[in-house]
Amino acid sequence: MSGYKVHFLFPARLYNLSSFVYVGPDFNSLPLGIVSDIFTHRGKQLQRLYPLTVSQFGQDGSQIDLLFCFTFCYINDDNKRVIFLTPPIKLKETGTSVALEMLLAEVEKLATFIQSSTIEIEQHNKINDSISFPTSPSFLSYTMRNMKYQNLDPRIFETLGYKKEEEVSFFECEISDYSHGAQDSSGKYDVENISPKEFMEYKERSRGFSAKSFSLSQIDDALKTRVIPYFEDTVYIVRKRSWLRLQKDSVEGYMMWTPDLLEIGNPFPFLFLHGLEETFFTRGNIYDWGLRGRDKRLFNSLLSYTVYEMKKRGIQTVQFTYVGKGEDFVKDCLMDHGFKENHILSLLRKEVS
Repeated sequence: MSGYKVHFLFPARLYNLSSFVYVGPDFNSLPLGIVSDIFTHRGKQLQRLYPLTVSQFGQDGSQIDLLFCFTFCYINDDNKRVIFLTPPIKLKETGTSVALEMLLAEVEKLATFIQSSTIEIEQHNKINDSISFPTSPSFLSYTMRNMKYQNLDPRIFETLGYKKEEEVSFFECEISDYSHGAQDSSGKYDVENISPKEFMEYKERSRGFSAKSFSLSQIDDALKTRVIPYFEDTVYIVRKRSWLRLQKDSVEGYMMWTPDLLEIGNPFPFLFLHGLEETFFTRGNIYDWGLRGRDKRLFNSLLSYTVYEMKKRGIQTVQFTYVGKGEDFVKDCLMDHGFKENHILSLLRKEVS
């Protein structure tokens, strides 16, 4: 494998190959090809972010970038360190198998260095070109267009000891085809818009909700506060109607959506944050949601309110994402409204010593 090397950098070719949105720490340094974030866990300071590029060198000193993967460390709900990989992207069609072995060997060294016993890899199946941002529960979302360069055979990972541990579904519906379904007519619930600050307070109280969107971790602050731009009127809660109007514990559910930033086709939208509110978007994604109980009328009322508000903003296509494999209640409700499953995200996992 002499002639190959793994770099901790973003490759220049990636900027031309795929539109992507980075929502992690230190995003202003992304154009330089390096991002950094130091965090402390159990008394040890660790680097969180590791953009990895595998390159091949010729005898004449030339360099060809073959494979890229954005890798980072997070703390799971068991308070253990996990190394997470976004889908490895082929930068060239040749040399992929050797480059992938090099990449995963480097990741295992990295896991040993930071004392992590778990490696996870994000993979995409049943791919639809129109999947909206955010396409990943991590810090980096790629456009799903031209997925051929990401389509590594999953059997390669199986031979290297990785097993599928989680499956997450994405759903889509054209607003013109949306069916409102059975609504709450009892006057028992109110739906209202809240600010991002209020939303974070409510989320802290929602850990015991019976149904909610999939996330990698409920305790890692970096994942809880990904830098996704806030647009006015994109966060809604539903609460029981009560004389105690300000009673926060009465919240029964929430939904948060974002326009599809990948429509811009620009890898650096956050450098021009002031202009996003003036951009016209046709696609939107309800990506963060939760319900205290599995009440169909409650869910329908909250979803219909959210879809109505999205329509007022010019959204024509609605996606509802991060539905875990055990959320049959939510899947059934979505299909009643006309949503269809259009994308599946899988997490592959390997335990290392």
